[in-house]
Amino acid sequence: MPIATSSVFRGHLTIIATLIAAHVILQIALYGSGYTDYNDLRSVFDLDREHSLPNLLSAFAIAVTAAAAAFAARTADSRLMKRGWIFAACVMLFLALDEGAGLHDALSGKVGRVLSAGGAHGVLFSAWVIPYSIAFVATAAILARFALALPKETRWGLLIAGWVYALAAIGLELPEGYVADHAMASGLALDAIDNLPVMVMMHTVEETGEMLAFALALRTILQHIVRHTIVPAILLVDRRPHAVHRIDAGLVPAE
Repeated sequence: MPIATSSVFRGHLTIIATLIAAHVILQIALYGSGYTDYNDLRSVFDLDREHSLPNLLSAFAIAVTAAAAAFAARTADSRLMKRGWIFAACVMLFLALDEGAGLHDALSGKVGRVLSAGGAHGVLFSAWVIPYSIAFVATAAILARFALALPKETRWGLLIAGWVYALAAIGLELPEGYVADHAMASGLALDAIDNLPVMVMMHTVEETGEMLAFALALRTILQHIVRHTIVPAILLVDRRPHAVHRIDAGLVPAE
């Protein structure tokens, strides 16, 4: 039986909401009671901690989105579309690896040493934002023709998802860097800085934005596959009102 893209999206949002709720509840429990035994459990659900449950599930969701883009490439009807979807899939696969392995943190140390030698601090404390911002602009330029050739609803869905991700991942990293740099100048250790309430709030918003961005991206790509390609009937159907799509040998009406 076909799976509704709307059901996939709702399920994705439910998982995200559950992870955020667990993170927030444990943060409040820790700061409200000071009971340190919450630390082990908090580390499992901490949105900002590498190899935590949210981190691993986020990396998995990005990888699934990359797989969806690769499938869209297989069913694309032009060379431009195939190349665009393949490039987008490769970018998302890198982001999945980066999310799971924390590649940007390793890069941040090397870039940071160069910036420190030049006297740069403040919002550039997390120095990985510089090469990643350049990569973001370059990726947008490379995919411009592909994006313009996409159907309107697909183009706008992916643009919104991309900007939400960039604003969350890069945009919020800048004020976080400013706070961290000034806190370190006052003598706080890095672990203590990460536990500052203002940092916890910014991390929570940042990671939430990143997860929502890929929920939007996955929904957009799955809807594109349903609307503009022929896929096996066991896979997907768009259940929006009045939507009817040819799948396999027959028509699958919306419910």
